[in-house]
Amino acid sequence: PEPGAARADAVHAVAAVQRLLDLGTLAWNDMQYEDAKGLLSKAVEAAYALFAPTALLVVAVRRRAEASVLLKDWSGALADASYCLQVEPDNCKSYEVLGLLKLATGCFKEARVAYKRAVELAPADLQPAAEQSLFRAEKLLLYSQRVPNCDRTFMAEDWSLGGIWRFCQGCPVSPEAPTPRNFAMVFRSTRQASKPTLPYVLTVPTNLLGTGTEDTLGAKYPLVVYMHSAASTDICKGNILERQLQFVAQEAPLSVFAERGVGDPRAGDSCMGHCIGLAPCCPPNMGSLFEDLPKNERKRKIFWFKACESHSYFSWDFSKATRVKEVECLVVELLEHVLSTLPVDVSRVSFVGSSCGGYAVFRLAELVPKLPAAVVSLAGYYPVGMEDQDHDVPTLVRRLKDVEFIWPLHCDMDKLCRLESPHVANLYRELDERRGVKVEWVSHSVAQGSQKNYHSSYNYIMDNPTRFFNMLLALTNTKVSDMAPYMSKRLTELMAPDLPPPPLLPPQQLLPPLLPGAPSGASLDEGEGESPAPAG
Repeated sequence: PEPGAARADAVHAVAAVQRLLDLGTLAWNDMQYEDAKGLLSKAVEAAYALFAPTALLVVAVRRRAEASVLLKDWSGALADASYCLQVEPDNCKSYEVLGLLKLATGCFKEARVAYKRAVELAPADLQPAAEQSLFRAEKLLLYSQRVPNCDRTFMAEDWSLGGIWRFCQGCPVSPEAPTPRNFAMVFRSTRQASKPTLPYVLTVPTNLLGTGTEDTLGAKYPLVVYMHSAASTDICKGNILERQLQFVAQEAPLSVFAERGVGDPRAGDSCMGHCIGLAPCCPPNMGSLFEDLPKNERKRKIFWFKACESHSYFSWDFSKATRVKEVECLVVELLEHVLSTLPVDVSRVSFVGSSCGGYAVFRLAELVPKLPAAVVSLAGYYPVGMEDQDHDVPTLVRRLKDVEFIWPLHCDMDKLCRLESPHVANLYRELDERRGVKVEWVSHSVAQGSQKNYHSSYNYIMDNPTRFFNMLLALTNTKVSDMAPYMSKRLTELMAPDLPPPPLLPPQQLLPPLLPGAPSGASLDEGEGESPAPAG
């Protein structure tokens, strides 16, 4: 045909296809999806028959795919979505159609991947809509992965810490489906050769949800690190990861309040809604850290930073317990990661722990003494009999000289962590004599617990959480403004291999000569007789 006639035919083809597209859109808007799909199919056929531009054909195919999704014609929708991706692989709308299909068929992980790609490809004017679709897919994905026996704690083991924070910032708040704020995650070490993992529960502040990145720019949040009590030996049965995370989610106070829907500052719970909660899970046994250990060694239970047999632990015999440096490094590395990734107010980091976790917060503070503004031990202890494993009560108290607020809580009728036990008595005596730290006694009615052993000093928090968190979050540590170099240095020191013992010297070379004027009892440690934090 003549050039003018060809142009006229092209214009006619475009007009014909566009008219069918418009009619299909009208039927769509009237929710007549069968009619819409029929008109859009005619638009596709017309585009083929009249050699309409490819871009127009793709639009028709894409809209037909959307109609097929609503009509649950999965095979037709998949064929159309695949065609769009093949013809326009760099168009964000092609991935949005695929995401819509995967979302409708319950393939939430695949929908999330598709929408992520759509966000990456979307131009500025389409970015908000693409992000909202992604948030919707992520929210549905999380709601499909609840931790067993938990209503508002969601499995997010394959998410990054930054990804969860971004999701909480951008996901719209909806009363019908509250935005998740309790996440069961897994940290993977990048510093240790064996690449061990550490599950943990993250609770984000309620006032972060749905704010968008601009509204929270520059905001800093206090961090409450909770160390849980000793778990039952049954935790090693079945799905260990799920059992660990369920146990911690149902014990860590901020996680428990998030499960109950408490902590919304709009409801007057500002003290619990304005901080980040971090609750790591203690590895269950040595086999979870090392696969090549003999069977009898693999079964040795880990109680935070020490390992021993279960019967030895429950009979308070730590004579054969060993320090577990790998867990020390793993927890410190997790803290370093959280501090470098999330907007944490490093002057308001608190360590809180109950029972075995009460020991753990003292040991953790001993490892990084310049970090915590407060150390709160509920019905805690510190083991006696592990002095050769860098567990020594007087040394612990000296190392905590930089911790301004140490808050031990205990019930005087505790039948498990008894006050006359050396693991308890020595700790409280040293804290009192060297630091002037007094134990706050928890009332019998609060600490009695369901088993009536008065070991539930943990209930001090649960009985009046507003009082507890208002006091805790008001405490500050202003000694170190930039924690990154300090945490990196401490982690490097902890990971250093154990040094061999120094060679024996002749008697006359055992000590260097005293400097002129130095007293005969001068200490060789840094500072005024203070012991440095433990090294590797």
